[in-house]
Order: sequence, then structure tokens, then C-alpha cells
Amino acid sequence: KAHYWENGSIPWLNSGTVNQVIISEPSAFITTEAFNSSSARWIPSGSLVMALAGQGKTKGMVAQLALRATCNQSMAAIIPSGNVKPRYLFWWLSSNYQSIRNMAGGDLREGLNLELIGDIPLLMPSEEEQTQIASFLDHEIACIDMLIEEQQRLIELLKEKRQAVISLSVTKGLEPTVSMKNSGVVWLGDVPAHWVIRKLKNLVSVRGGSTPSKEVERYWEGDIPWVSPKDMKSERISGSIDHVSGSAIEEGGLKIVKSGAILIVVRGMILIHSVPVAITDVDVTINQDIKAMTPGPQLSGDYLSLLLQGVRDAVFQYIDSSAHGTRKLEWERFELIDLPIPSHSEQIRIVGFIETQKRAIDDLVVQAASTITLMKERRSALISAAVTGKIDVRGW
Repeated sequence: KAHYWENGSIPWLNSGTVNQVIISEPSAFITTEAFNSSSARWIPSGSLVMALAGQGKTKGMVAQLALRATCNQSMAAIIPSGNVKPRYLFWWLSSNYQSIRNMAGGDLREGLNLELIGDIPLLMPSEEEQTQIASFLDHEIACIDMLIEEQQRLIELLKEKRQAVISLSVTKGLEPTVSMKNSGVVWLGDVPAHWVIRKLKNLVSVRGGSTPSKEVERYWEGDIPWVSPKDMKSERISGSIDHVSGSAIEEGGLKIVKSGAILIVVRGMILIHSVPVAITDVDVTINQDIKAMTPGPQLSGDYLSLLLQGVRDAVFQYIDSSAHGTRKLEWERFELIDLPIPSHSEQIRIVGFIETQKRAIDDLVVQAASTITLMKERRSALISAAVTGKIDVRGW
């Protein structure tokens, strides 16, 4: 009932709040009437909650309450009693996360229940040692988490730098002292004086795609790549998840897109936050959510691919909601976008420069990601070793 959620004052949690680890903010507030009309119960501050179900990695995750709250039916409240220290129990359950998930089918959709949680074994050191273990882990894991956050932030900064290198190179060129002129395009500003401004429609020939009938099995038994938005996760396309046959080309209305074409996603929810662009390294076919652009003789396909990536903020201006609520790149407007074009030889130089810079930045991203993986492994190992007594923290 909608009025159960209007002007409520009782903190209420859903399973997603376990990602906070320490829950200090509720998901929502419910009214006293909602509380009295449901099976919701107060959970004391300091208690633990575990997600019984949820998407991704949520199931089996545990968090500790920093406030008194209620929760939905997809969570279990764990209220330590006797000589069990809540913070030690939190770390014990965290160390057994995968084992707890496996009790309910691992990554499958099966949920946990209170009986399964009640059967979780618990290793019980003295209260004093529980407190010491919890204090040790609170400190050490906070340090590791801080280092992980720094590496994650570094990756984001590197990605921003990568985008900036592309954007600056394809809109301002490589020569900082070159004469500039007003492009006449508001979002573009000044460009090198010897560059020309051309509309996309005058630079490329465009082809759309389609989906062969799923009811004709032989259409899907070939080896011709059929590219859809789910394949557009890299900047070069050499294959696809789905493939079609020659009969799908002959009978199903599909067309072959030659190697060297630039593909762009024109429909899908991914357009909320990005506009995937890729260049084909092999001949492919495409579905109806993608357009294929074949550059004219004076335009490098590699340059056009980088150019569209570099001006992505401008591309977002041409994205709108379709009739079904998904996002759509309005092609009739987008093909009129004005783009800065240098000579073909300068395009090649710019592509070479960007690719060199991208490789260097991507190497740093890989190193940072590897560091995060190692620190996460160290984190898990440290928690397990501390709660099982493999390391002695009594003198810490």
C-alpha cells in the first residue's frame, strides 16, 4: 500500500544495504501502520543482517547495523547473544561468504533461509580474543580497503586521461602552435585553421541491420559474425557471440558489412552512459540496433572511429528516448553533426599518436587492476587467517 511509505519514520532496509558493510542509512522509512500491519520487527543497533537473496554478489553478504531498524523478507537479522561478540561474528561470517552462498546453490538463484543460516558453524575463541581479532581486522582491512580505493580512483583518472587524449587530438590536432580558426560549431570551438568542417552524412555511406527469423534454425547455423550491442565491448570487432549462415544473407534480408567499417550502437539502454563505437577487422553482419558506416576515400576508418569517441559528449545531444522507453540515437539528426577533418596524412599521424598513448595508459590500467586483485586476495586471506587462529593477534 502506497500510504505505508508516505511520511514514515521507522527505518527499513532492503537486501542491497548489505553493501554498506556498516549500515548507517536505511533504504526507506515506513509508517507505524505499516510496521503494525506486517511481520516486520525491530532489529537492535549493533546486530548483523544477511541478504538471503539478491542479484549478483548480494546473497550471503553480511553487514552490521549502526542504527535500530526493520528489514524486508529478503534479509535475516542475526542478533548475537551470550559470549558472542557482534564484530567478531561479522568477520567470521564475512570469511565464510562463499561457503554460505554454496549452501544455497552458489551463484544460482536459490535463496538462503533461516535454517541454513542457523547451521553455519562458528569457531569460538574467548571473548577477549574475539575483541582483539575484531579490532585487528577493523584496522588492517580498513588500510587495505583504502589502498584498493586509491587504485580504483587511479583507474578512473587514467580512463579520464585516455578520453582527454583522444578528444584533444581529434579536435585540436597535435601541433600546439598551429594557427586556429573558429569552427562555427558551438560545442567544438576553435580548430586548426587548415582543417575543414564536414557533416557526417557527407563523409560516409551508412547501412543498417536486421535480425533473421529465430524460427528458421539454419539461419543461425553458419559462421558469419552477427554483431549486436552485446558484442560492442571493445574498439575492434573480430568476431561475435552469434553467427548466421549464408542462407540468412540470401533469404533473410541481411547484408555483409565489409572489414574496415565503423559500427555504432544506435538503440539500447547502454546509450544512457556511453555510445559504443568499434571498427570491424573482419566482414560481419549487424542487427537493427547498430549502424555501419563506410568512410569515403579521404577519411581513415581508424580516424573516424577515434573521432566519434573523442566527441562523445556532443553525440549525447542526439540521444533520446524511443517509444518503448529505451534510448535511441536519432540518426536523421545525428548524420548532420559537423565534424573537424584534417588531411588524410594528418589523420594517420593523429591515429598513430593516439594509439601509442592509449597503449601506455591501458598498460597502467592493467597494472592497477592487477594490484587490486592482489590486495583483495590479501584481504580475504587475512580475514580467514585471523578468525581461524592461523595468525596470533593477541599481542597486536
